[in-house]
Amino acid sequence: MRDMYNRITPDFEAWERLGWICEEIHEQTFTLCKPNDCYCDFEQIVFELDDTLDSPKAWKERISIDGCKVLDFTEEEQIQVNKDLENYYKEIKRN
Repeated sequence: MRDMYNRITPDFEAWERLGWICEEIHEQTFTLCKPNDCYCDFEQIVFELDDTLDSPKAWKERISIDGCKVLDFTEEEQIQVNKDLENYYKEIKRN
């Protein structure tokens, strides 16, 4: 899927059904957060979908006062990540 700026994006509607919303977009990096998470201790999912990179990246992390820790995706989240990355490759081939 693409947005109105022709950027390849994650499926935001599918992520909302899993409880995640798009909190920030910076060029080709999309940050998803859970609504009402505390700003000093929260989890986020980050997608780097930049077609100048060798491959797209997605990761989940916990940000806290003690630092940042990479987390595993839940089964449902991993399925959606796989769908979004598959879509990324389809969209790249179209151009």
